Amino acid sequence: MSFQEQLEQVYRLRGSKKIDQIISSPHALKLARMLPEEEVYLTLKEVGEEDALLLYELTDFKQAQYIYDLEWWDKEELEPDKVVFWLGLMLETNSRKLMEWVRESEPETLVAVFQKLIRIYVFDNVDELRGDADELYYFSVDNLFFIEFINDEHEDILKKVITELRSRDRQEYYRLMQGISWSIASETEENAADLRRSRLDLKGFRELHEAMSIYQPLPGNMPERMRLSDVRPEIIPEHEYSPRYALERQKKKLYFSQVLALVSDKQLLDRIRFELIQLSHRILVTDGLKPDYKTLQQSLRKAFDMVNIGLESLCSGDPEQALAVIEHNYLEHIFRVGYEPIRQIHDRTARIVHALEHDTREFWLAFLDHPWGDVVKAMLKARPQFYVSDSEQSSPVRERDFETSKDIELTNELIGQAELILTFFKDRLGFHLDLSLPIESPLIGALVRDIDWIKLFNTMLVQYVTQNVIKLGPLDIIQIPVFYGLFFDRSAPDIRLDAVSEITQVELFERFVVQLQQHGALHKDELTLFQHLSEKALAKLSDMFEGIILERTSTPDYRLFPGLWIKEELHTIM
Repeated sequence: MSFQEQLEQVYRLRGSKKIDQIISSPHALKLARMLPEEEVYLTLKEVGEEDALLLYELTDFKQAQYIYDLEWWDKEELEPDKVVFWLGLMLETNSRKLMEWVRESEPETLVAVFQKLIRIYVFDNVDELRGDADELYYFSVDNLFFIEFINDEHEDILKKVITELRSRDRQEYYRLMQGISWSIASETEENAADLRRSRLDLKGFRELHEAMSIYQPLPGNMPERMRLSDVRPEIIPEHEYSPRYALERQKKKLYFSQVLALVSDKQLLDRIRFELIQLSHRILVTDGLKPDYKTLQQSLRKAFDMVNIGLESLCSGDPEQALAVIEHNYLEHIFRVGYEPIRQIHDRTARIVHALEHDTREFWLAFLDHPWGDVVKAMLKARPQFYVSDSEQSSPVRERDFETSKDIELTNELIGQAELILTFFKDRLGFHLDLSLPIESPLIGALVRDIDWIKLFNTMLVQYVTQNVIKLGPLDIIQIPVFYGLFFDRSAPDIRLDAVSEITQVELFERFVVQLQQHGALHKDELTLFQHLSEKALAKLSDMFEGIILERTSTPDYRLFPGLWIKEELHTIM
């Protein structure tokens, strides 16, 4: 097998299989160093640092430095535990990676790292310092620089590192010790952070304010110009080979995947991979995620999905047009087109919720019931999520990132329904529940207070059918068998009322809707949306009465109570 064939095979493999393929080749070093830094890091995180030690040992300094840049820092500060962990791994490579790091790193970075781990002292008279003690408290390998370890747990590894460094390269050792002694720690860490930031900026790990621009709206006329643009973006000059994992494991049913199948230009495919990786890194920064295998994959999927939604919006299902849009636009702009409708729904949801009184807001969100309340909560997150409906039985999670325009349409529809529910009951009918009133029985209190819009809607319908009025309030138990006979069981002669004996269920409900309109609770332009909601409420009402036999004087089945608001003393029948 030729080297090129081996390289292609390495790119196709993942995790430990990739590492096995590399180390079994006579060209192992060359194969490892042909991998982009992102590919190396993802493999390392997928397999685990210690199990990927053989791959790490084969990396060049640029690849290894990318690992250190991501692993050793928490925002602008070095993390001593992480640094020491990696110093331990460097020692396991027969110190080759340790000496590579010491010799290739900027002096500012080396000094900053060690200033986080040790303190250096220089004494004129060591014997006087020791006094009567058998052993000097400080560690030294030369009786010139005396070292105090900031964290005792790091002492064993750091002693080995310092001893190895002086043994292998005394010049570097003394240069480092002097730098630690003379430099101001806060300044060296800041300088090292600046150097790291400049390197990661090229990889898409931008400053927070800049990274956040991917979530900002584009100018109003930008999408049209994107469709017609004849200016091709420059190829990103990164690496001879692009990170292949950028386009792996994506859902083949997505529109973007279908468009990618049309790409035959290798340079364009490389550019797409690099841009997706950089977008995913900006998502990591903006969403405040620490890079690990899970978050790297998660942010990459989100980048892919937002581009997918943007292409669906721009191209209306025309793959050829979508390919032209990709060829002539950066993926960041397509991403922003995809995110814009999500941002708009988020803003709309926030306005709806912020209009609620603060002390009753939780009640109203619970009043919306499932799935409307869940959708609202998912959309209120800093990075809105798509709430997975019950119809997606294959998904074990209830929230995920938006993937398609269909997700947006469904969410927008549910938010519109939630807004109508709140407007209808809270603003127009004036419903409120005094949650401060004492309830004698905890059981009664739970059943009375646990009221949602479907329960209240169905209760209103029972009130109307049995009393021909729109009312807000709990039912008398005697109304339930009457309603059952009039609305469901037309064969119950003792319950028939002459005035309504010939009215069908549909006609009864239509009269109910007309009464709501006359009451001012329902507007004409809301009828379609209201019809959809009423179908859900009526379906629950039908399910509730199924299999329950009621007579005028009988006590209703307890199964009715979770679905209707009843004022009878419930403890007498439970």
